[in-house]
Amino acid sequence: MSGEAFAWQSTWKTTGKTQITKAHSVKKGKHFLHFGIYGNGRTAFTAKAYKRVKGKDPLIQTIKGKDNGASWMADWKKYGKGDYYVVFNYKLKNKKAFGRIQ
Repeated sequence: MSGEAFAWQSTWKTTGKTQITKAHSVKKGKHFLHFGIYGNGRTAFTAKAYKRVKGKDPLIQTIKGKDNGASWMADWKKYGKGDYYVVFNYKLKNKKAFGRIQ
């Protein structure tokens, strides 16, 4: 894949509460959300991608997974050009979360 396919990627330290990532610009095209957390493999998380718009930001994709260090992936989807961010819920603190819209 070309470098343009990778819209953005980041890592975060979990806080045990709902976290909202910084928004990143994504080009129009087919993309997907993927997300993971390094942990014991028993604790669940939910990650949701939103598009920043005027008014209420629409939910684009959702992933539910476990903290086993694997990258959990949503299906390919058409994304419009714009700024996107991830909101994730995970109950443990000080774990490494990672993800991107690819």
